[in-house]
Amino acid sequence: MNSVIAVFVIPGVSHIAMLVPLLRYFGEQGYAVRVYTASFIASHVEKAGAELVCLDDLYDQLEGDPYTRATSPYAMLELVKLMDERFGEELRTHPPALALVDAHTVWGRLLAGKYEIPVIISSTTMIMNPLTMKKYFRYYERSVQIMEEGDLDNKLEELTRDGFPKRDISSLYSVGEKENCIVYVSKELQPCADRMDISHVFFMGYADEFKGIPVRRSSSRPLIFISMGTSFLNTGFVFRNCVTAFKDRTELDVVMAVSSEEIVKHLGELPGHIRALPFVEQKEILAITAKADVVICHGGLGTVRESLLAGVPMIICPRAFDQEGNAKRVEELGAGITLDNNRPETLRRAVRLMLSVPSYRENSFRIGETLRKSGNVEEAGRWILSCLPHTEKISGQSEILL
Repeated sequence: MNSVIAVFVIPGVSHIAMLVPLLRYFGEQGYAVRVYTASFIASHVEKAGAELVCLDDLYDQLEGDPYTRATSPYAMLELVKLMDERFGEELRTHPPALALVDAHTVWGRLLAGKYEIPVIISSTTMIMNPLTMKKYFRYYERSVQIMEEGDLDNKLEELTRDGFPKRDISSLYSVGEKENCIVYVSKELQPCADRMDISHVFFMGYADEFKGIPVRRSSSRPLIFISMGTSFLNTGFVFRNCVTAFKDRTELDVVMAVSSEEIVKHLGELPGHIRALPFVEQKEILAITAKADVVICHGGLGTVRESLLAGVPMIICPRAFDQEGNAKRVEELGAGITLDNNRPETLRRAVRLMLSVPSYRENSFRIGETLRKSGNVEEAGRWILSCLPHTEKISGQSEILL
């Protein structure tokens, strides 16, 4: 029986990071985990104990800068054509029992469909479908509408003639009701869960982020943690506004994870109660060694999850992608607020609100509890194996796990 799990993922840190505990688990169960992506995220593949199948030479044949080559739907449709022959060879030597496909990896969905490999979608955003796009994730709804007005359907028709499954753009950028999907939130956090058929969904809200309930640090000075993620959108202007907002608030401790040494230098000399660091171990400062009191962030799902698991309320300044929808959901659940600007006075008022109204922390902790009670890594692994056709389940291992 096949003992290979093929993982198709675009070369983005947030797209591989949530998968790492799960891939490590499969390796421990004796599976050969092969991750098809670019070397940009090789360190995360190594952390997962998986094997990198490097696609750098294929990405180099695509037009545009690295970000465009990784995320543009046009580039992905070109990449799938370049990968087709190579993956056909791979199937002869490493036939997979299943494909674990990042929800935004169009070429992975198409390849798995052509070669009839059972698919589990890994949704590193909250689940995107027509319902949630319309109410929460308008950025993606607008993106799909723009793509549908272009000539991508013609390119998909060309791929259909080459043996790929017939798909439209909308179906490649959303999770269908009958597609098996793992999502890294709880049912309570997922928007519109009460109106969705979740029989094909596994909610893996908790991995190994926190081993127990966080404890407050001994210091009485409130700690404000500020992070705007690691994407190309992180230009530093939010951090400059934060310095202006809190430079005279000496009763606070402020730690900023600014993502680069260049931004640290640009911010210049800071007052003693404000620190700017290129990198911060977020789990540590949220719960383990420091215990933040408030998080100011962009609303990326990784930061949202870790803040909720630590029971820390959020002030969210969304910028793009799924951030606006994540922020709306956090606000609906009473675990934080969304700002439509990040001017210094706006930030000061928001922090005062978070520190003075206990319900924000209480609600954050409450939703964090739903994440902890959702499926863990081992349960997610068992569920994934249960989705395999009976004849494909690996004898011995899957029987024990299931």
